[in-house]
Amino acid sequence: MSSSAAGIGVAVAADATLGGVQGDTARAVISVFAVVLTVGYAWPQVVRGLRHGVDGVSAGAITQSLVSACAWLGYGVARSLLPVVIADIGVATGQLVVLTLLVRNGVVTRGRAAAVTAVAGGLLIASQVPILTTPIVVIAATMALTSAVTQLAEVVREPEQLEGLSAGTYGMLLALSVCWLAFGLLTGDLVIVVANTFMIPIASFIAWTAIQSHRHDGQVTERDDALVR
Repeated sequence: MSSSAAGIGVAVAADATLGGVQGDTARAVISVFAVVLTVGYAWPQVVRGLRHGVDGVSAGAITQSLVSACAWLGYGVARSLLPVVIADIGVATGQLVVLTLLVRNGVVTRGRAAAVTAVAGGLLIASQVPILTTPIVVIAATMALTSAVTQLAEVVREPEQLEGLSAGTYGMLLALSVCWLAFGLLTGDLVIVVANTFMIPIASFIAWTAIQSHRHDGQVTERDDALVR
């Protein structure tokens, strides 16, 4: 459940934030706003999972997002980029909680969760080796993008079984992508523009489908309650 905003964009935010006095004001404001959103975007899914379970949450998306966030965290530490560190601590912690919920609900085995956590931690540590920092962050950026596609596949496959999927998380992902698209347009960064142009329709569709599923589940519950009465 990471994103291009929590991946490709957040690294650029460090430069924009640290150099905001000399840079364009709009660019600095957008980047700070995006970092703040990145810190919190995984947590609506945590709340949803605690209250409603994890039906509809893609285990593959969560594991990819966790690994990606830890790799980006390692990149931030290696490059001494505080905004990247702060943002990805938020993402990694949230996704680790969701992974725990997936284990508790029997969606992910303890062994798989342990292996994913070990890989994530290994990438965080390995990224401190200068020669490995860039290759690892390329992996992180790729996994950030593919995690959303993995969740999209789950939504398309079971559009009415999304009780545990947070529309809020993907609404925040949509907002993040819009922020980074604006940032990319302002700075002329084609990579950020393309990545977030790609992400916006995916996040929109996932959020909209989750909302529709939640409404359907609510209507079914109301009908069942009426029958009981």
